[in-house]
Amino acid sequence: MGCSKQAAQSPEHTWHCQAVTSWLKQNGPGNPLRHPFLQVAEFTQVLQQLPTGALLAAAFITYLGKEPEDVRQAKLTQWCVDLKLAAPWSLIKFLPSETEQLAWKPQGT
Repeated sequence: MGCSKQAAQSPEHTWHCQAVTSWLKQNGPGNPLRHPFLQVAEFTQVLQQLPTGALLAAAFITYLGKEPEDVRQAKLTQWCVDLKLAAPWSLIKFLPSETEQLAWKPQGT
């Protein structure tokens, strides 16, 4: 649904559309400091996918560690179909990078 259709439905949608439009005009869509509303939507999506991602990561590491790449890919594809994942899943993208892990160290995590 477009912004104008949603805005006609409620004042909250009107405010949200105006806030996003205003921010994008000031900062541009390519700004690395994205709009907080866009960040919340991204975080919500990540949180919804977290349990499934954790399950796939654990299964991949436990059962596919010694398998050749073609077997890994076939099994991972089948698991994604079984779990009804729309997008291809990647262990590398799911697990935190070394840089992220090092950033957590001073925080005690």
